[in-house]
Amino acid sequence: MEPQGVVSMTSFNRNLYSFICSLFVSGVLGSAAGAAPLVGGVSYNDDLPKAQFKTMLAKADTTSVPKQDCICFNNNRVELREINGNWKLVDNKNNWILDFAQNRDEGKQALQMIQNYNLNNICFSGRPFPNHELGGRLMYFLSDGQAPQGPRLSDEDSISFDNSQIKAEQIQGTWKVTCGDMWMLDFGADNAAAQNAADIIKYHGFQRQCYIGRPGPSMMYFVK
Repeated sequence: MEPQGVVSMTSFNRNLYSFICSLFVSGVLGSAAGAAPLVGGVSYNDDLPKAQFKTMLAKADTTSVPKQDCICFNNNRVELREINGNWKLVDNKNNWILDFAQNRDEGKQALQMIQNYNLNNICFSGRPFPNHELGGRLMYFLSDGQAPQGPRLSDEDSISFDNSQIKAEQIQGTWKVTCGDMWMLDFGADNAAAQNAADIIKYHGFQRQCYIGRPGPSMMYFVK
């Protein structure tokens, strides 16, 4: 089944979202299998439970919710560990979230970011990524289904943008997410993924696009 999106968050829905996510993470509800690498050896892990909240919360408010592909993890148990020569962020010592290869400093920065913004969902638009590369595709993180908010990290590499100007458009033969004259993401020939990414960015009210490890970022996230 294709992973479905999260719902508009009333206070009740936020609590229900957190509860269901905790059931996935604890193994009470099912999980998917398989993993695929991203750029520079950085990887996402499909062994972590997929959040199929839109289906499970059918009676909740799902008005104008874009399709979202999100995976839960327990941010209280995330740690950076060296496994087979690579530095990985792992959840509960078993499920790895991201693989930073030999880039220990980038792994430490990612862990600090997860703790700072209290993140517990890693999400994507346009998976699987062509040639297993992150490239311009959309990776983002949520905190209980909400856009990350909080104090900016002192060394955070971010680009501010006007959320109201976000759109998907075809430029020079490829579908891009743009903000005015700025090209933010490139989805190649995948019009649907580009439009979905634009809808996600607008829906969550993201205002900053952030990176770890540019050029050739190992991790991308957005902040409100």
